[in-house]
Amino acid sequence: AFGFVDDLQTRVIDNVQIFVENIHIRVEDNRPNKKTSAYGFTLSGLKIQSTDSDWNPGFLPKRKIMYKLVDVENFNFYFDTEPSVMAGSLTDEEFQSFMKEVIVEQARDDCAINSVIKADVNTDKTDTTRPGIILDFSVNTFS
Repeated sequence: AFGFVDDLQTRVIDNVQIFVENIHIRVEDNRPNKKTSAYGFTLSGLKIQSTDSDWNPGFLPKRKIMYKLVDVENFNFYFDTEPSVMAGSLTDEEFQSFMKEVIVEQARDDCAINSVIKADVNTDKTDTTRPGIILDFSVNTFS
């Protein structure tokens, strides 16, 4: 029974797909006697998927080599030395609207990073003829 459960658990973990959209994390520093600043990052989308050896996403059977595709859409970091302090000065709806607007603005920015990462993972611990993980980074835009 443990072999079946272990095999099922491994298959599920190997085929987990993660899709995340519209992330904005902001930290504000408005301490007394300090210059106000805000910094954070925005991310329009992140996809992590299992693929076959030709990088086509899908549900795949157990295999010795696992392929994962990571797609990063419009990642941007910002640091603002003269921000409008948001914490506590807006209603929840206004704050959510502001945070979403910044994601859209940052996505239009020339500094937004769009990239694809391909991970080739050797799941056979006894195979020492190849590396455990091979990563291929492709950055489509970065200014």
